[in-house]
Amino acid sequence: FFSPVSISAALAMLSFGACSSTQTQILESLGYNLTEMPMAEIQQGFQHLICSLNFPKKELELQMGNVLFIEKQLKPLAKFLDDVKNLYETEVFSTDFSNVSAAQQELNSHVERQTKGKIVGLIPDLKPNTIMVLVNYIFFKSPVGKSFRSAQDRRGFQLLSGQDYNSASAHDAPDGTILSPGGYRAELHSAANGLQQE
Repeated sequence: FFSPVSISAALAMLSFGACSSTQTQILESLGYNLTEMPMAEIQQGFQHLICSLNFPKKELELQMGNVLFIEKQLKPLAKFLDDVKNLYETEVFSTDFSNVSAAQQELNSHVERQTKGKIVGLIPDLKPNTIMVLVNYIFFKSPVGKSFRSAQDRRGFQLLSGQDYNSASAHDAPDGTILSPGGYRAELHSAANGLQQE
């Protein structure tokens, strides 16, 4: 499955490198209105979220990370690189995408190390015209005392219209599906689809 937190954080992070209407469109796609909430407040919120997710916990292991592989010929603005490193804890690598097989190996090896071998071969077929790859991952490991029961994985809530709604959790969703509170299902396809319970 895909994590809405991962998708939101990746898009918000990329908004640092966008300008004007492109930046506005990215943030509006996440549900933000820049006239109601300034960009700095949005970015500080994501910084706090990532920091709290990555804060060490005794009872479980949770790590969220971003990795940006950029074609070595490109020279992103220093402010963009500083912002994504400091606010989003993003690793940035200058990569030679002209050597497709070496670049693919570099990306896949890094992701495999960061996810402790749980995601192997994330990118099976890197395209020759690639100039940038953004990877977001979440590694989660927790002892599970009891098996999940799908009857307990449903959460009830009320829509803005006042209608009561029961929504399946991610555990009930088929691979590649995002479930949102409004019951909307979006199908996504990726080689990295899947979550394993340990």
